[in-house]
Amino acid sequence: MEELTEAITAAEFHPHQCNVLVYSSSKGTIRLCDMRSSALCDRHAKFFEVPEDPSSRSFFSEIISSISDVKFSHSGWYMMTRDYLSV
Repeated sequence: MEELTEAITAAEFHPHQCNVLVYSSSKGTIRLCDMRSSALCDRHAKFFEVPEDPSSRSFFSEIISSISDVKFSHSGWYMMTRDYLSV
């Protein structure tokens, strides 16, 4: 447990394609996985990340940038994410 550097904070399956999974992490990243290629989800199909400005990094940066929730829209065309400061 001491080697833990990142944790999954939210996960959801696509509303119409049961093989598509999206999950977010404590480092502020979102990974979209296609479980037809691998049920393990250790490799992602699409990776979303906002680059962090190194000059504005502080003690609380990782906590603030952590994605707290991710949801698909009812149509499945869009994803909505939330961190601690914005939607």
